[in-house]
Amino acid sequence: MKRFLVGAILLLILSGCQSYETMSLLDESVETVNVSESQGRGDMNQEILHSFNKEKELKFWERAITNARLQSGGEALDNPDYDVMVEYKAEDAARLPTHAIHLWLGKEGEKSYFMYIEGDGVYETSAKVTKEMREYLLSGE
Repeated sequence: MKRFLVGAILLLILSGCQSYETMSLLDESVETVNVSESQGRGDMNQEILHSFNKEKELKFWERAITNARLQSGGEALDNPDYDVMVEYKAEDAARLPTHAIHLWLGKEGEKSYFMYIEGDGVYETSAKVTKEMREYLLSGE
């Protein structure tokens, strides 16, 4: 019985320490995060609705993206709401590639979802992150 309890406790501890796969960005300084209304999966709309380049805004978007967790099995999602383009500061004359990400913006109190433009993994955010994204994207509309 004692051995069973010790095993059960260890199992609970290990399951609590599970690591999740999250989205990643380049290990470079982000210069701008541009957001446009999406025209469908697999492409980026270049007509920018919002451009974020203040330090607070950039930190938010970096945190929102890199904390989004990969969903097991993924969800079949319709067309995205927004296209998010993460642009990095140019070093020397070389321009770093832009990270192209689709965004399905959740309603108030719901999760939102990200997906790399070239990929099929669906990454979810928390409802708290959705609330902040809604403030950034829907203010003034």
